[in-house]
Amino acid sequence: MNSTPTPTSTPLVPLRASELIDIIKVTNTSRYTDFYEIAPNGQYNIKIKDVEILDHVTLDGNIITSDFLSIWNCLFREGITFFGIKLKQHISISNSTFEGQFSIPDGVFNGTFSTSYCKFNDGFVIAGGTFDGKFFISHSVFKKHAEITGGTFIENFYISDSSFANLLISGGAYNKVFSLQNIRVADSFQIEGGIFKDYISVADSFINILGIRNLKEKTLISIPNSVIINSLHIKHTIFKDSFIRIYTEVNELAFIDVLNFGTILFTGCTFKNYLHTFNSSTEEIVDDKISKPSLKIINSDIGKTTFINCDLSSFDLDFNSSKITEVFVTGTRMPRKITTELALNHLNYHQHQLGYSQIKKIYEARGDKVEANRYYAKEMQAYQQTLSWSNWDDFWEKLNLGLSKISTNYGQSWQRGLGMTLFVGAVFYTFYCWSLGFWPALLDEKSFERFSSLCTYYLEFLNPIHKADYVAEQLLSDDLLIEKVKVPGWARFWEGISRIFIAYFGYQLVQAFRKHGKSSG
Repeated sequence: MNSTPTPTSTPLVPLRASELIDIIKVTNTSRYTDFYEIAPNGQYNIKIKDVEILDHVTLDGNIITSDFLSIWNCLFREGITFFGIKLKQHISISNSTFEGQFSIPDGVFNGTFSTSYCKFNDGFVIAGGTFDGKFFISHSVFKKHAEITGGTFIENFYISDSSFANLLISGGAYNKVFSLQNIRVADSFQIEGGIFKDYISVADSFINILGIRNLKEKTLISIPNSVIINSLHIKHTIFKDSFIRIYTEVNELAFIDVLNFGTILFTGCTFKNYLHTFNSSTEEIVDDKISKPSLKIINSDIGKTTFINCDLSSFDLDFNSSKITEVFVTGTRMPRKITTELALNHLNYHQHQLGYSQIKKIYEARGDKVEANRYYAKEMQAYQQTLSWSNWDDFWEKLNLGLSKISTNYGQSWQRGLGMTLFVGAVFYTFYCWSLGFWPALLDEKSFERFSSLCTYYLEFLNPIHKADYVAEQLLSDDLLIEKVKVPGWARFWEGISRIFIAYFGYQLVQAFRKHGKSSG
């Protein structure tokens, strides 16, 4: 993309603003004969070429012309303002530089309005005016803010092959296509209002931050995968019958104060862990620093937002007081981790619980019980963190959840359940054997034989419904070689306690093993 004005060796003729206005008014054709061509229909073609305008130009309502106006290879030292001018033919501005602000507060432009290969070193502002013909900006450079805050555009609106520091669309009425093709926005592009009768199309572009906010009218936005965006922020907006379709890659996606009654569709989006930057001097897009992807949903109801074939699993989700249960996903992995903070470095587990619960419901509504179970475990873990050991009512709930976490990760891992059942049984069996008088000893043939004998009764001990004192009687009778043995009280204590815990862990094992079974409800 080459958006730099083509340099020329032609010396510029200095003109005052008043002289330029006289030329446009066609008040003295003999004095300014070099700036006019007579068209076959007898009208003038005004060609302002190779001049340097020394002071600020204001084209006000006193100027009404039916002539074609062309500005080429000019330097405006103090900028130009179109304030009420009425141009009945086309206006073309090309290969020119504006050191001061270029602004259009008002005016009537019946023909095509086009700028190309221009450089705007100060602001570019369109705050009003009526444009009956097509509007073009192409191959131009905007060093500072470019803003379109008003105006009525009857025909298509095009911006192409241009670079911006910042671009703001905060007003205006666009009756046909609003098209952005091959643009570069180094900082932010904000769409903050306006009436769009047709769709907003962005293609083959780089945008550092794309903000969509305060859209109160029906809006159609299409962003294909040829657009590179670092951050997409949708804020302070109520979408009514709007349709937003996004196919591109982003590093940060944010919904803040959004109420969506329309449709937002993400299809085949890739989510990157690095940022792009635009080098304005070389006009190249380069990879910059590593940045962990993030998804923010703050105080929003994102309604019928759809993610198709998207991978959000690597995203950190900042979730706060929002509703996402109407979201539809297919071929998509949702964020694995919620990182919402209550204060600096203090996680807000209440919001974590709410977020995981709603993601679980998303998968339940789709019929994906496997993923729903995974987020159920995360929900319970967050809920456990909201409870306090110092609160008596919380104590028993937190204890129950803690045991569920230890035993089977809230019913998700039967392997852990099996391992924990065997481990807990082994711990209690060790105390049981100590209470019977069996203590660790140096390994020799006799001690190894005794240890082997003890191990043979371990599975019997694991059976929570085994006969009381049976294991103790067998162990002691085998060791003491007597038929009648007296079982110590401590052995009965450990045996009784072990039955409770082994039965609990065994039950948790069975429940985890059946986690993919049909719900009885």
